[in-house]
Amino acid sequence: MKALTQDEILKVLKAASGPRDLAMILVAFRHGMRASEVCGLELKDLDLRNGEITIRRLKGSLKTTQPLADVQGQPLLSEKRVLRAWLAERGSHPSKYVFVSQKSGHVHRSQFYRGSGGESRIASGQVASPCIEALAWCSAGGSQR
Repeated sequence: MKALTQDEILKVLKAASGPRDLAMILVAFRHGMRASEVCGLELKDLDLRNGEITIRRLKGSLKTTQPLADVQGQPLLSEKRVLRAWLAERGSHPSKYVFVSQKSGHVHRSQFYRGSGGESRIASGQVASPCIEALAWCSAGGSQR
């Protein structure tokens, strides 16, 4: 398995159907998160002022605090910018979760896989959304967490 190029990553991010999906994909990819981990992020886990995210790993791994990327000249790769845009749209939703849905308190991992349109448009073809966890796996170097 090979790592994705920056152009390939940008194609995946451009296929996101809105600010929420873009933020979910970028955060999952950058931090090698499982779908359940990104869906379970809570507002208290984000510290945009200090540029940090706390990730509570599943399956026996440790909790970690990691820096949020702020990539100048690449707004789609800037976690701070993308998360701020999503949080502005999210508004004052009463849920403790970062990524909320219209019907429940947070996005379920199956909803994350489906995306909001059932499939993600990636590059020139149609690719099913479960590739997101594979992207995270690739970003972690294919290692077990």
